[in-house]
Amino acid sequence: MRSTKIVSILLAALFVFSFAGCSSKKKCASCGKTEDEVELFLLDPKVYPNSEDAGNYYCSVCYRIAVSRIEVPEIADAISDQEKSQSDEAALKEMVAKFFDAFDKGDYEQMKPDCSLNCISNCFRDGGVFGMKRAKVTEYGPGEFYETNQGVHMYKIKVTVDMEPLEGSSLAGQNSTSFYVLLLQNVGGKWIIHDLKTEV
Repeated sequence: MRSTKIVSILLAALFVFSFAGCSSKKKCASCGKTEDEVELFLLDPKVYPNSEDAGNYYCSVCYRIAVSRIEVPEIADAISDQEKSQSDEAALKEMVAKFFDAFDKGDYEQMKPDCSLNCISNCFRDGGVFGMKRAKVTEYGPGEFYETNQGVHMYKIKVTVDMEPLEGSSLAGQNSTSFYVLLLQNVGGKWIIHDLKTEV
């Protein structure tokens, strides 16, 4: 009986020790990435004694922002905006790639969840989309964020595709074409594929 209690106590101690070990891992005070994921840097209290962020650890990007926020706030805001823009663009390109993965398979229903009603109404037809049965991206052009006169946030990216045209479409007789994918940020802040256009 006594040996059972001792074993229980030892197991409990081991659990507490293990939990403490796991929870003691350093992580970025801004983005939350752990020391297992990225290299972390200490914002040294000796160097920045008047900063409320001193003593925290940061990944390389967040460290630059934290230091810039102390020394030159304007630069910190610019870095932060740039990093956010790059992160947003990566997510949008991933959405476009997913759209064309389904397009290459001719799975039009799988393409629709990320599209606006405008895109579905204007671009989708029985047996095809934008005059094509299937389309596979062979090249992505540079993407660009912009704002309409009405203040709507948009993103456009040009794609070149190998495709199979729909019978009777203006693409008949071709096996490759280029056009723009336009994405729109709706009132809820979500980005959606809004239209496909040959020219913008």
